[in-house]
Amino acid sequence: ATEIQKFDRTEVIVPNADFITGSVTNYTLRNSVGRIFLPIGVAYGSDTALVRELLTDIVRKHPKVLTGAALAPEPSVYFTAFGDSALTFEIRVYVGDVGNRLSVTSDLHFAIDKAFREHGIEIPFPQSDIHVRDWPAITKNDET
Repeated sequence: ATEIQKFDRTEVIVPNADFITGSVTNYTLRNSVGRIFLPIGVAYGSDTALVRELLTDIVRKHPKVLTGAALAPEPSVYFTAFGDSALTFEIRVYVGDVGNRLSVTSDLHFAIDKAFREHGIEIPFPQSDIHVRDWPAITKNDET
């Protein structure tokens, strides 16, 4: 068997047969560059061009997001869907060290929340509209 220590310092024991018959994901085999996919939802009616501009500016200013690097494409912002409760965007960025993914994600979330508040862009929560129909009045004879 092979012992593997994960990022959280837990150890996994993998039977060698699994290495032969299964696939293995290694985030740092050739280098430590890692990618972050960050979905962001905004309320319907939001200025989508402003959303793209703010998100692009935020990711380009983060010191750990790779820009102009040979190992990674430029950061990108995509408008990915008209969702049930939100217009969905996705940020795709690379970081130089996959171990920084969580801290960079957190930093980006804080910066996005702040920028959206300053520009009046709402981050929605799932909602449903309920339509109540008019039902015929119940008479005393119908109650029995």
